[in-house]
Amino acid sequence: MAERPSSDDAFSRHACVLELVVGAALIPAREGLSPVLELVATAAREDSLTPETAFDLGQQLRLVTGDEPTDDDLEGHLLLRALLSELIEYASLVEGVHVDDLEPLVDHLIAVGDLAEARRTMHLAEIARARVRALEAPVAADLGAA
Repeated sequence: MAERPSSDDAFSRHACVLELVVGAALIPAREGLSPVLELVATAAREDSLTPETAFDLGQQLRLVTGDEPTDDDLEGHLLLRALLSELIEYASLVEGVHVDDLEPLVDHLIAVGDLAEARRTMHLAEIARARVRALEAPVAADLGAA
């Protein structure tokens, strides 16, 4: 059965996000970047970076980052994409378990006859997968230029 991450895991993820935010703050100014970074840092510091919050912040970061580097700033672009990847990891959690690790849990629930909980977990997994797909999609698709 999949295990929930420990508080040390959460602290480690928060520390990684904060480290990326500090690095991203040094990127040349991009319209809308500073407020998004501040929101991400606040959520990580206050331990309020839920999958839903990560999805919302990831959507904002995607729009600021874009699909391609701006002004030949490949390093900054890659740093922002790394931060987006961390937010995608948060968005892919279902009650503390990564969506890809839910199959054993669902199998266990079915084996013990808890079909309602298995269905609920599968439904939550589909929601998480939809969040991940949306965050991984090209920004151009959001803007209708795809």
